[in-house]
Amino acid sequence: KGEKFLHSSGLQCRFGRHGHVWSPARWIDDFTLKCTTPQLNLTYGGVEYIGISNNGGHDTARQQFTLEITARTQFLSMHPVTGYINGGTDVVITLGNVKYITNLMCLFG
Repeated sequence: KGEKFLHSSGLQCRFGRHGHVWSPARWIDDFTLKCTTPQLNLTYGGVEYIGISNNGGHDTARQQFTLEITARTQFLSMHPVTGYINGGTDVVITLGNVKYITNLMCLFG
């Protein structure tokens, strides 16, 4: 949410603190844009800064927005790696970057 967004083909979102990646923005109304995040290649969570441009990236608004970034969950290990054909083997799966996971389940087969 912001203000004074122009309905134009030059509407862009800039992602990044150090290197900048531009993404086209879709105008919803004078106060709302829709931007799609680029691939960020992060192995950690953090905050990414977003800038808005009404003229194709030549200028950006003074106000920057922040977006909380969560790295993808990573599969680290599974133990044991073999089990009985009739089932009943307890398996321990270790994950990294686990955040905001609900209804986690295992699927075998």
